[in-house]
Amino acid sequence: MKCRVCGKEIEDGSEFCRYCGASQQKKRKPTWRERKRERERETAEIIKKASLTEQDVLLAVPTGTDGLEMREIGETRKTYIRTAVLAAVYSLITAAALAGLVLMIRLRIENLSGTVRAVICFALLLALAGFGATAAEKIYSAGVFKKMSRSVRAIKKVSYGRAPYVTNDGKIYQLVCNAKCTACGAGLHIEEFDGKLYEVCDYDRTHLYALPIADIYKNLLGVDILGEDGGAKEEETAAYGCKDGDADKKTDADKTQENPRDVETEVQASENVCKEDGDGKGNE
Repeated sequence: MKCRVCGKEIEDGSEFCRYCGASQQKKRKPTWRERKRERERETAEIIKKASLTEQDVLLAVPTGTDGLEMREIGETRKTYIRTAVLAAVYSLITAAALAGLVLMIRLRIENLSGTVRAVICFALLLALAGFGATAAEKIYSAGVFKKMSRSVRAIKKVSYGRAPYVTNDGKIYQLVCNAKCTACGAGLHIEEFDGKLYEVCDYDRTHLYALPIADIYKNLLGVDILGEDGGAKEEETAAYGCKDGDADKKTDADKTQENPRDVETEVQASENVCKEDGDGKGNE
């Protein structure tokens, strides 16, 4: 017999070639169970690489807003309504494609040949898959936009392949990233984890940069969400927005810092009262 790799003559039944050492056993085809396990493993690896984890974000380096661009889309309410209408349209087309496919399978039309029937069924199947996936994406997007429209400010990444959406005072924008990785020079894209945004390197996912949401609003929209008193928290904006009333709440310590003279006046008044009480007791 000849070696399967180098082609030299070797003894019949040899497991390995004595010249090149190559195995002579034919590769066994994996069973469907083995192929299924392999596909599941590959899918899990892809999902793991495509999404951030808690361990990943611990390595993120804080960065600024250089290379970021805010593109206005329109009013948040109108965007929600438009997306909901598109979701309804795609859902109707999906239902029509499904109904047509069922009719083509069950009904027998005499003037229709088997080839034409197969082509029509295949076209309906493609329409069902395409429009169905689009309808599901539009339905999810409409739900997110509805929640965002109820808040004064909100940041949310709707889908993996698109830039995150940012709302402020009834307007909705897309946060586009044109920045480059400072470590390797590759492009960056924005991902979301636990309500916070991170710039992730397209070449090496270990190159992470944390995006402060307060800086995004301040530098790109000119809105200081923290305020002078620091009342509004950045985390509240990340979780579908912070309310205007929260920024007006002030603690006693804040009032003391803002009006120290009023505090001194109150202290003086208290001392005078105590002094008068003491003098009165002495006279008695």
